Amino acid sequence: MWETDHKQVPVLVDVAATHAERDRIRHDLHDGLGPSPSGMGLGLQALADALDCDGATPAGRLLARIRQEVTTAVGEIRRIIDGLRPTVLDTLGLAEAIRQYAKTLATAVPVEVKINGLPFLSPGLEATAYRIVTESLTNTARHAGACRACVRISAADGSLQVTVTDTGRGIPDRAAPGLGLMSMRRRAQVLDGTLHIASRPGCTTVAAALPLGAA
Repeated sequence: MWETDHKQVPVLVDVAATHAERDRIRHDLHDGLGPSPSGMGLGLQALADALDCDGATPAGRLLARIRQEVTTAVGEIRRIIDGLRPTVLDTLGLAEAIRQYAKTLATAVPVEVKINGLPFLSPGLEATAYRIVTESLTNTARHAGACRACVRISAADGSLQVTVTDTGRGIPDRAAPGLGLMSMRRRAQVLDGTLHIASRPGCTTVAAALPLGAA
């Protein structure tokens, strides 16, 4: 008994160390490196204004190109941060993590969470499902003007079925897909899953099917 417990200690230490290192990287990227390129972009804009440069001059074209490179760098940093597995999944698990997130939106929109008994899910699958749900709920709270929303997650037909519905105003027909919607679709596709969005006044549904065997 004592020998077994002793052998498990290094594993627990390694997991804790991995979580701590991931959190440190997230913090360094978000609070350390992240603001620097953003500040550079603002500084370049101020310089262009001070020099009264536009795209017709060599200096203006150079400043515009540098600003674009800075913007790309900011987007890449955000992509890396976004790709890190949320710590809350390790501490609470998928179902409780979603319930906790739903509670944070209660003042904007009440969210009902229905999650049936789920099989073992890989870390990547959990993270993708969590990101799709939280992005959908965030969009609902910010833009839908909904009276309520509902999250349903279950396992069926070899896939994890993730559905988020709301009673909001719907997505305008001519609205261009935002970064959030594109990000959700990309996350599903990375796992060889699908994501469909159906919207009309009074009801918007985000439905994802993610293979249970996805890494």
